[in-house]
Amino acid sequence: MKKNREGKSSAPIRYLLIYSVLLLLFTVLASVYAYPRAMENIARTRLGEHYSLYRETRRNTPVATFDIPLYSLSGYQHVSRSLEVMGRDDLHLILEALLIAPSEDELKAGLITYIPDKTELVGVSEKNGYYFLELSRQFLNAANKDKALEQIAKTLEIHYGEPKEVSVLSGGTLFTWRNAQ
Repeated sequence: MKKNREGKSSAPIRYLLIYSVLLLLFTVLASVYAYPRAMENIARTRLGEHYSLYRETRRNTPVATFDIPLYSLSGYQHVSRSLEVMGRDDLHLILEALLIAPSEDELKAGLITYIPDKTELVGVSEKNGYYFLELSRQFLNAANKDKALEQIAKTLEIHYGEPKEVSVLSGGTLFTWRNAQ
């Protein structure tokens, strides 16, 4: 058996090299053999037609537009947000629109939101003017939770009239905004 300069056998290196070449050869042969069969399966299952139908459906998805209040130095300013409906009700869509971060143009115009970026709506329900929202943990990072709750209440007021109470559950903590009347 040959030995290298340090007196160690070079056989393990040779076996590793042979193993790597064989593995590469097997992968190439398996790919060459499997490619025609994969293409045949795609044609048989009409995957291309399904994908075209999916793209066409996405193009024709209805879009809803809602007014959302953002803060500015002069008070609230309304901006429009558009979302694909995709089976969601208006209450859900309105709150999802509120959670969209201000655009660069809106930020340049001095418009801000107190709801932290990447906050997600987990669920929402309403009964007789009492709203209950569950938001992701990102809501806990709000710099001013009272202003964030007020912004949610103002959004609901624009679309449904002034709410009696808005409760937000986030990360196991409950926050509540109550109408002063």
